[in-house]
Amino acid sequence: MGIKFVLSVTLLLASCVHQNDVAPDSDSPYVVDKVIYQDTFDRVDTSQWLVESEEEFLLSDNISNGSLDVNVSKGITIWHKVKFSGNLMFEFDVTVIKAGGKNDRVSDLNCFWMATDPQFPDNFFAQSSWRKGIFWNYYPLNLYYVGYGGHDNTKTRFRKYNGLSNPLPPVLQEHSDTSHLIIPNKKNTVAIISFDSTVAYYFNKKKIFEIKEKRPYREGYFGFRTLNNHMRIENFIVYTLRSSH
Repeated sequence: MGIKFVLSVTLLLASCVHQNDVAPDSDSPYVVDKVIYQDTFDRVDTSQWLVESEEEFLLSDNISNGSLDVNVSKGITIWHKVKFSGNLMFEFDVTVIKAGGKNDRVSDLNCFWMATDPQFPDNFFAQSSWRKGIFWNYYPLNLYYVGYGGHDNTKTRFRKYNGLSNPLPPVLQEHSDTSHLIIPNKKNTVAIISFDSTVAYYFNKKKIFEIKEKRPYREGYFGFRTLNNHMRIENFIVYTLRSSH
């Protein structure tokens, strides 16, 4: 999968004639630089991923034909093992399945990024067996979180976790209109931007959230997150970003 879009000064996404073409607006504050990681899930390689799940979930049984199939009745987080840092764009394709399956709830197309554990700064996965995919066990982390189509596909929220186990990290921005909720069985592209003080989340080239941070998280881990849901993930790519000026 090539670069699907570029960002203008207002962070609106411009259309590309071909997948591999890049045509940045002259006023764009940053542009895509290079790919630093890509997983197309076209072969069973679980070495770069770690699962925290409330129920048994084997990655090796769920990677096939270019996708990672996440079909669970409880909570799960699938972490990439690399600690990413700097100016980055995370991008992936995802489809939430509604086909009569027992977990086809159409909800919680979620993810964590720039996640660190202030209690274990040198070993993020020290508490994996305790977190175990249980949602509130992630509260003590520092991270950004988008819950897209949460609460049975009624809300889409952006939170910043601040390393406190209680209370639930505050909602920074929220949408509840149907244009910001999940359409089942449709492939969507998610892109997440971390560039200097800007943190932004795009869904199908549309900016959903953006904040300007005084103290942004500049490094950490990326994780796919869902609960009692069935979704298919494809084409996970991490790009570096550079200034256009």
